Amino acid sequence: MIKQFVEARYFQHFITFLIIFNGITIGMATSRDIMAEYGLLINSLDYMIVALFTIEISLRIYVHRLQFFKDPWSLFDFFVVSISLIPANDGLSILRVLRVLRLFRLLTIVPQMRLIISAILSVIPGMASVSLVLLLFFYIFAIIATNLFSITFPQWFGTLGESMYTLFQIMRLESWSMGIARPVMEVNSYAWIFFVIYILIGNYSA
Repeated sequence: MIKQFVEARYFQHFITFLIIFNGITIGMATSRDIMAEYGLLINSLDYMIVALFTIEISLRIYVHRLQFFKDPWSLFDFFVVSISLIPANDGLSILRVLRVLRLFRLLTIVPQMRLIISAILSVIPGMASVSLVLLLFFYIFAIIATNLFSITFPQWFGTLGESMYTLFQIMRLESWSMGIARPVMEVNSYAWIFFVIYILIGNYSA
């Protein structure tokens, strides 16, 4: 009977509703004005939702036993709910922020979302190889930029980290010409060669 209850469609719809409703209350909790007036109600609803999630997870563990912990989706649910049960005191205030992870439970509840996530995970190895190539290219050009422009423009290229951030901004074509490239070219006339090569390789490879 418990298994039928846990796997029933209406129960899944109820959990989906709780996740969405919890997302709304978490969003409302970011407003100081709303919390000043309705903080007690919102916190009470949050505790109630966490209690219901805990009951749901407990029932699923009871029904599926060890099989529950062999399913990645179930483990994710267990992790998210477990975080919510840890008191968010001053030393663990980050846990209050992490409660928003409960919204990701929609990925485990809605089958269509599961398919999308599974498809994304399947292409990660290929994406990782491409990302490593881009990172190597990015790193090399950051070293070159730091050596060339760190003295004249330390605010953009003073350190390797600053150079990487500036080149990331340029790669996104965010105010790169008038904001960065042309000021550098006014001091270093050869800088156009660096920026043209970087833009051509960076944007076409990306």
